[in-house]
Amino acid sequence: MKNILVLILATIWFTDLKGQQILVDQPFNGFSYYGKYSKIIESEGDLPNEIQTALEEYLTVMFGDNVKNISFSHGQQVDLKGYFSETNRKSSSYHWLVPYYDLNYVLSDTTIGIKRYFLQMRLDEYGQLLRTNWPRKGYSNLSHFPSPNKIVKVALNQANARGYWTYKFETDLKFRDDSKSLNWVFKFPRTLKSDKKMFDVLEISLLTLKVVDEYTISTSTVN
Repeated sequence: MKNILVLILATIWFTDLKGQQILVDQPFNGFSYYGKYSKIIESEGDLPNEIQTALEEYLTVMFGDNVKNISFSHGQQVDLKGYFSETNRKSSSYHWLVPYYDLNYVLSDTTIGIKRYFLQMRLDEYGQLLRTNWPRKGYSNLSHFPSPNKIVKVALNQANARGYWTYKFETDLKFRDDSKSLNWVFKFPRTLKSDKKMFDVLEISLLTLKVVDEYTISTSTVN
């Protein structure tokens, strides 16, 4: 059986009650599906002490002092032996490592434009980090992040130079697994038809504010 995990993250740029410009406010990102072979983890307190310690060390390295803005959201513990006992499942057929602990945290720091970013932490049973959607190094000092206003200014300049419609746009933060980097994502609509929407998309490096990718996407609504 082929498992496909699809995560669609989109948010509209807005201003919160404190006047902070918000670029990222991701919706609840749900659970990976492991069927009957997972046990819900409701808090870090449900984890063994050694796993809690490992997570604290990972998060501190990844976020520095900003680890205080990270909070636990939800997670699962996976029965790997049972999961792979199914006759139609083989470890060799997976393109990603099925974790023993599939955990989700939330980063919230409106001073850098992030109201809610879901952080994935996937570990094996010994606490080794298998996968995350935040770089393990190079992004720990969030005080060095460009301001939301500067980010938007750069994005609009680049969009206007390409002739995109910039009256309304959507924004997000995206982890690129191939380069282990973070990019701001700006989606500029080509059309706003109710049943189908097309967007010109710019991905802008968080560190350099240079355009690293551009493409067109479409979304459809099924009634």
